[in-house]
Amino acid sequence: GELYELLCRQSLVGALSCSDAFEEPTFLDAAAQGFNNPTVVMDVFAARASVLLGQIRPDQVQSYLSGLLIGNELREGLSSEGTTIPDITIVANDALTGKYLSACVHLGLSAKGVNQDVSVTGIQNLLQRAARQPPMANSQAD
Repeated sequence: GELYELLCRQSLVGALSCSDAFEEPTFLDAAAQGFNNPTVVMDVFAARASVLLGQIRPDQVQSYLSGLLIGNELREGLSSEGTTIPDITIVANDALTGKYLSACVHLGLSAKGVNQDVSVTGIQNLLQRAARQPPMANSQAD
């Protein structure tokens, strides 16, 4: 989220954008590119050239960047899982969850969304329980 916002609001490629409307085909193509290509930084800089050369329209820039970053995040997250690809759980607001789920379907990945508020509530409950627990005694032998 932060990197996307920085790119859209404070970079040259973001300055070329003329719309924040979601363009699904552009998003999905970029998600596949981000998932299959480990050079996301180079792809971000190439996006600027693509706009200048007319390969990406200014109204597609934000969808392209979003897809590129989400695809890259999915690839990097799964690379730490070894050869077994797990079911992916997306924890985000509804709009972002929809984008991640759409990218996962496009990439052939199994995923489900969890409402962000449910996750926050669960974490708060765990923290409250932990605060009520006495500290664990140090069990290391000297």
